[in-house]
Amino acid sequence: MAIKLRDLKTEARTLARAKQYAAALAAHDHMLAVNPLDNDSRRKIADLLLALGDRAAAADVYRAVAMHDVRSGHLLPGIVGCKVLESLGGKVDDIVTIMAATYSHEAPSLAKFAARQSPVDLDAQIAPVPANAGGDPGAVARRAHDRACDLAAFVQYPEQFLPVPFFSELPREVFPAAIQSLRLVRAVDGEVVIRQGQLGTAFYFVATGEVRVVARAGHNKAVERGRLHEGSLFGEMALVTEQARTASVQVVGEADLLEVDRAAIGRLCAEVPILNERLDRFARERLLKNLLATSPLFKPFDHQQQMELLKRFEPRSRAGDGDHPRGRGRSGTVRHPAGRGGDPEQGPERP
Repeated sequence: MAIKLRDLKTEARTLARAKQYAAALAAHDHMLAVNPLDNDSRRKIADLLLALGDRAAAADVYRAVAMHDVRSGHLLPGIVGCKVLESLGGKVDDIVTIMAATYSHEAPSLAKFAARQSPVDLDAQIAPVPANAGGDPGAVARRAHDRACDLAAFVQYPEQFLPVPFFSELPREVFPAAIQSLRLVRAVDGEVVIRQGQLGTAFYFVATGEVRVVARAGHNKAVERGRLHEGSLFGEMALVTEQARTASVQVVGEADLLEVDRAAIGRLCAEVPILNERLDRFARERLLKNLLATSPLFKPFDHQQQMELLKRFEPRSRAGDGDHPRGRGRSGTVRHPAGRGGDPEQGPERP
């Protein structure tokens, strides 16, 4: 009897947590056989091969999938693969070089519109894993390794890519240092990444998996604000100020997150001073977009009108308001486009 792909992935995750690695590997091998476009299963196969102690086979898969992710428009999962591969003693210079050439500031391959592979339908029906699929762990491992490294289903890579927040603000020559400064967080179900009320000193990208944003409102009741997936950014107001987090972020199932702390940003800006200006603009745009999304003042406007309003905000410095994210002794604020004096109401940080 067929089951949903989502449920089979949950079953495989449960097997892996119970350290039944061969059975979990057989499940992901089965899912990849049915759907060769399921890159999530490719990454899980690499993780499971590593859990089984086959570092060489795992490294093969991490390298193949990381290169594929970067070339197919999925920079963040590609970075995860590189970070794990480095931890195994692997070389990733060639992959990072392609990242820099493809996604850095003003790279010719960046465009406002670009095609991307549609995500796998997790509600699709799939046959259950055959009962004898995990009978020979060695055979399962070899088969899963070969299947995960086989990218023949992808006949052509795109020529244009969407800019990636933060990363596409980086000059090409800074990319290797930026990748090196990231901290990979491999989090499990229920793990709290940031907690409401704590001071913000870093922000995060969701590279793979899912997290949920939860805030405590009246009577200390927890309210879920939403869920974030690959490519989402949260905690970004740590770029601007060390204000207290306005919500908590908790992992759903499992997730790979990339952490960027203020110290890393300081080092990058010291190396390339022009990056200060780009990151100022990036932080200001994030703040204003959050403002447009949360303030009742802007609800009457449609998305296009909000984007036009966004262009009319101007930066203003005000001494003594706190530390600037790069330590220049000021804090960035914004001036209302109509020039009425005073800052517009600032909506809450996306946690």
